Amino acid sequence: MSSVFGGGMMAVLGADVHCIQSVCESYDLTIANYNSPRQLIVAGKVKDLLAADSKLRAAGVKKIINLPVSGAFHTRQMRPANIVFYEFLKSLKFRNAVKEVVCASDGRPKSSSVIIKKFIAKQMISPVEWVKTIENMIQLGVSKFVEIGPKPILSGLIKQINQNVSVESICDE
Repeated sequence: MSSVFGGGMMAVLGADVHCIQSVCESYDLTIANYNSPRQLIVAGKVKDLLAADSKLRAAGVKKIINLPVSGAFHTRQMRPANIVFYEFLKSLKFRNAVKEVVCASDGRPKSSSVIIKKFIAKQMISPVEWVKTIENMIQLGVSKFVEIGPKPILSGLIKQINQNVSVESICDE
């Protein structure tokens, strides 16, 4: 695991969130993505990720996958970039959304252009609350999800969250 910025991320599969949180606190790591009930992404300095790996495995984690990224995204380590990015966003004209936008940093819909700008920037330093996002969208009446991308990754996560919704992937694979 190497990083241009000294940070990295790893997927942690098959463990209790409280167990993972406890290890994160021991090594100054952050849960950066709540992808599904069975998959979390942990982020922080590479040295801390490497040190936590064996402790996570000893705690019963089924699988750890080091992610090929250059930083600890969705954590406070992104704060310098977040400040610059938010200043840039403030210079852009946004209109209020015609349809509400669900923000993954809290899973709640928003329509105010001012609030949407803040949440776009906030996503850089806040965990991705994918489970809450999908659960809230289902509560709002969404019953079909369409994933467009290079690989069908989100579709599988949605099915882990709720097997009663329809999921379609339009992917290169």
